[in-house]
Amino acid sequence: MIATINLIRSSSAVASDNQAYRLNQPTPPLERHREMKHLLITTIAAVVLVVAEEGNAYALDFIKTEFKAPSGNVLRYAIMKPEKVKTEETYPLVISLHGSGGRGKNNWERNCHANVALGKSERRKQYPCYVIAPTVKKSQRWNGETLKTLFELISSLQTKHAIDPDRIYVTGQSMGGYGTFAAITLRPKLFAAAAPVCGGGRTELAKQIAQIPIWVFHGAKDPTVPVERSREMVEALKKAGGTPTYTEYPDVRHNAWTRAYEDNKFWKWLFSQYRKHGAKTKKELEAAGK
Repeated sequence: MIATINLIRSSSAVASDNQAYRLNQPTPPLERHREMKHLLITTIAAVVLVVAEEGNAYALDFIKTEFKAPSGNVLRYAIMKPEKVKTEETYPLVISLHGSGGRGKNNWERNCHANVALGKSERRKQYPCYVIAPTVKKSQRWNGETLKTLFELISSLQTKHAIDPDRIYVTGQSMGGYGTFAAITLRPKLFAAAAPVCGGGRTELAKQIAQIPIWVFHGAKDPTVPVERSREMVEALKKAGGTPTYTEYPDVRHNAWTRAYEDNKFWKWLFSQYRKHGAKTKKELEAAGK
């Protein structure tokens, strides 16, 4: 963006220098027309570059649609598919849950920073996967009926796309962090791993999700969702026999997702997780024909 603005300014500076040089010389109308045309083309090119850069940052390969559940509920969502879907191969599915600020917005694919991170070209090549970014109304949260409809959507997608049932992950920020804990609590056998960012959950139900690989993130100076919510869940999971990973950023407020979702170590960890049902490693799962 900065480079683009400099390009526009540089073009203007060149035009100004030319005008100063020719200040006392009459400029033929045709030459003046050419100068203006050149400046216009340069400016348009710069604007196109801005749009292209922003489009890449915001992962415009997401397709907006909606799901009508058998129950009659409707859930709007955006989906991004792997760049190349190979025959007879299956791919992970990442469910990305937005925070309260993303409710009722039109650009659902931008509602959670995970979408932006996974939409980047280099990550799409390194981690080909399906990503769904569902959105709820302003009056709704990630609980009860909304999660029930989300589970129905996941089941529907599994019948239509090449999704690996042993590599379904859920993550979310703020309200979506709470939704992440709620989702794995309601359906612990569905997910291979979870990553709640500046969220919280029900500590008394930690035993139900202790066996799931979980990486929790939070900012120590978060004024919106107290860091204690994550600390309490991590402690409860450990007491229940779990081994959660916890990252707390000392000087971060309510935007831990920026650093969390740009951490390549996190994505490497996430995509290495497989749902546990007897076999514990990728090789064991492959040997078992899973």
